[in-house]
Amino acid sequence: MDLKQIIQFITEDKQRLSSQLSALEGNVVKETADIRSSYAPNLSQVQIAATTLAPVLTWQVGMVDMTTGNVSVTLAPDSAGQPGWVMLVKKQAANTLTIFPSGSNFSGARMVNGAASYALAGIGCVLFWFDGMNWYRN
Repeated sequence: MDLKQIIQFITEDKQRLSSQLSALEGNVVKETADIRSSYAPNLSQVQIAATTLAPVLTWQVGMVDMTTGNVSVTLAPDSAGQPGWVMLVKKQAANTLTIFPSGSNFSGARMVNGAASYALAGIGCVLFWFDGMNWYRN
């Protein structure tokens, strides 16, 4: 039974009513989770250590280890070039995380917030949106 199928509850039978309410409660939890998952980004985690131009694809969250030096990453769309999210998490204040968009679109090189790169010096979590053309930081 889901929320769309409820016609009435049988209140004369306490056992049946209890069963109906339990089923309803379980389905409300599932339907709510389904609704949330349809609009919230579902990102897979990747580990990034100090390296040059490590790729991070749409629908990934990059956990960036800054302990050994500056890190540069490239933001790359999936193979179909579809819109999507990327999250980068910089866990240490030391060193700088520099983000470069990869590839090009019909008007030239892809940009991030209208620039060729984006730098993050402090601790933080940044979310980027790829619209099929360029990248935008939230």
